[in-house]
Amino acid sequence: MKSINIGVGYGWAWRGVTQDSRWHELRDFCRSAAEHGRRSAAATIKRDVSSEDDEPESSTGMNNEDIPKVRVARLRASVGRLIWESIKEHIDDSDILVFDVTKTPRIRDRKKHHCVSPNIWIEIGYALASVRKRVFLVHAGKHAAADIPSDLLGFVIGRVPSGKAKGVDVSLRVSLACEVARLVIQRLSEAE
Repeated sequence: MKSINIGVGYGWAWRGVTQDSRWHELRDFCRSAAEHGRRSAAATIKRDVSSEDDEPESSTGMNNEDIPKVRVARLRASVGRLIWESIKEHIDDSDILVFDVTKTPRIRDRKKHHCVSPNIWIEIGYALASVRKRVFLVHAGKHAAADIPSDLLGFVIGRVPSGKAKGVDVSLRVSLACEVARLVIQRLSEAE
């Protein structure tokens, strides 16, 4: 059965530990929410099948291998390919897209400043042009709305904190889990 692909786009800062730790935070968040969505979909299917049967102890006959796997991957260029073509292919192959709009350090006029990566805006625009994709925008700060174009404010639905900070938005986790559950149920019904 075809896996559910979650593509994660985030701004590349300077090379080093900070960049990789942000990827790990986003990846772990997406994996956790996706697993919750898979379990929720399995419970829903089991409940629906049980309510249709005369015998209350009926089982779906479904095990964990029957439920589509969820794959979380960075939106990155592949070696030996044009960067934009590779990124577009990753976006096209993703069922769900999560973009981090957290400001990252940049150098301009020999001075360090923080901004959202311009590449992220291009990737978000391309993803939004693909109507069938579900797009989530996340941020690490407390006041990200001030940094986001007003046309995209409806997409900023949550915070995935950076470092040791606490406070992932529950609504973000639930929304992502529900989208994964919806796709799991859709894939299973298509397989029948």
